[in-house]
Amino acid sequence: MEKTLIVTTLALIISIISLFLAIYFKNENVQDFFNLISKIPSLSTSDYLEVEKVEVSYSPPAIALYADCYRLIGYVEEVQVRSIDNALHGIRDWRPNTHDVTSDIFKEFGIKLIDVRIENVTNNAYIAKAIILQGNKIREVDIRPSDGIALALRLNSPIYIRKSLLESHAERIC
Repeated sequence: MEKTLIVTTLALIISIISLFLAIYFKNENVQDFFNLISKIPSLSTSDYLEVEKVEVSYSPPAIALYADCYRLIGYVEEVQVRSIDNALHGIRDWRPNTHDVTSDIFKEFGIKLIDVRIENVTNNAYIAKAIILQGNKIREVDIRPSDGIALALRLNSPIYIRKSLLESHAERIC
């Protein structure tokens, strides 16, 4: 948790310094500065709980996420279960899957997965985003939760779930 907070804080500081430099060297006015600031994604995790444990099931194929006495279960395809299971056990098949390749690309190009956030449910599908950092650029990327989990596990990045989502869709287990 502390590591994530430090990385997040540094990313925000770097972004703000970059914006100041862009304004200074391009002579942009104050309104342009505020327009640039508004494009920085929210990095706060105050409405989220960090996932403490990830489990998979092959029959039926499902992912269980545990956070603060809640268990959230999502049903997925077996290929996603296998990828997450491999990440949990540090296994890499002789032919890398998409999550292995994406992880390699992130590492090769210095892209940091700050975190993955499971946000909501729409049409019975969970919605998530990945917060990524490369150099001084921070971006929010729409991602399927199962892909985000598989990638976060490979890159040792935290996974968060919105508190209200847990309260409305998860089972209370404590």
